[in-house]
Amino acid sequence: MTVEVAQVAASLAWPPEPTQAIERLHAAVRRKVDAAPFFALYTDVLDERLSSFHTRREPNDLIDMMFLSCAAAYADVVAAERTATNYLNASWRDRPGRCPVVRTRARRSAGSTSATPRPRSRELTDAA
Repeated sequence: MTVEVAQVAASLAWPPEPTQAIERLHAAVRRKVDAAPFFALYTDVLDERLSSFHTRREPNDLIDMMFLSCAAAYADVVAAERTATNYLNASWRDRPGRCPVVRTRARRSAGSTSATPRPRSRELTDAA
């Protein structure tokens, strides 16, 4: 791999040393990736999610976070479940405007005995 990178670097008039070529290539790719709103938000969401030791993890959490981060980075409104909404709102940090993710109302099952509704964060009806 290093030899191939060095050959490509030499053809592009980059520094002939493989380590310099790899460093410059990495920096060029990193700048492009960091400029993508999705990638920056996704890494922040993963940071929030993986640093929360007290929460139970579901098998699809990381996949949900990937797709919801992509949607939140580019869409005007994104509906998500409570856990994902909390992580995305916490990860929004210094980005301009409000986080476009809103929590949907969960339907109560027929066997639910709880008479007191749970407190809700921003709900889908709040976005209208």
